[in-house]
Amino acid sequence: MEDLKAQMGDSLISLTYGEAGMGYPEDLTGGGISWRVMTYYDLPMGGAAANGVDAGNIGTVDVNSLTANPISMIADLEITSKVSGTNNKIADITVKVTAKKVLPAKAKLHIIVFQTRLNWQDEYGMTPSNGQIYMVNAVRDLVSDSTGEPVSALAAGEAQSITKTFTADPKVKYPDSLRVSAILQVEDTKEILSVSQTKKSPLGISPIVVSHHILNKTELEIASAGFQKIGVTLPFSNASVRIYTTAGRIVKSQNCIGVKGQRVSITLPEADGVFIIKLFAGKDLYTVFTVPSNGN
Repeated sequence: MEDLKAQMGDSLISLTYGEAGMGYPEDLTGGGISWRVMTYYDLPMGGAAANGVDAGNIGTVDVNSLTANPISMIADLEITSKVSGTNNKIADITVKVTAKKVLPAKAKLHIIVFQTRLNWQDEYGMTPSNGQIYMVNAVRDLVSDSTGEPVSALAAGEAQSITKTFTADPKVKYPDSLRVSAILQVEDTKEILSVSQTKKSPLGISPIVVSHHILNKTELEIASAGFQKIGVTLPFSNASVRIYTTAGRIVKSQNCIGVKGQRVSITLPEADGVFIIKLFAGKDLYTVFTVPSNGN
């Protein structure tokens, strides 16, 4: 994995799709996004592809799948977006493709908007029949459709820009959690030539930091062997809690059911380093706690 991360930087990501027949909304599954993806890759339900190659069941895919089918990264994909709607719900997404080596004429660009964390009960008021309430990096829109956008044959150093318009689904309660992924792919073989993703929402929405607390180790309590906890006064009713490493990786998520001002306990994962705890409200507000973990 480290070799792949060095090769691809922050572009390495696994996208997930709601399965048809599992109770997910139709626009994302049957006849919608999931169906088009399975058709495009000729995959069975619940199947996965690594660099365009069938990698079996999604539960069995690991880094070896990408190692066996590495992405050449022969082009740089620069993703920018400009909000064009009056309600911050529409964005023009532009991907600039700059060839690092000769780019074949059969390449197509796929522009995908995904959500970093999707809670079906929270956003749709439903539980899928397979019981999977949460999805990570869930695809919300194939902005370029499943056919993609054709990219001209490019010599090394040449560039081409493609712009597509994205309209956010009004059911998305947390538009700040949306991201854009761009995939440059050979249409007939499905080989991926390059990938990239954004770190911010294409709608230009950033959560507002209400307050930032830096805790001391003396403020931590022992929850059980190897685990610690902190007591937090809820700044919002029914806050959504996410715990990150300093590298930005989510290590724990939970909902704190309670009213504003209520005292709750949050148990930290067993790990060394520093934790960043964010308590989110429903309207793009959050409070941050920077917490030392075991060994600090």
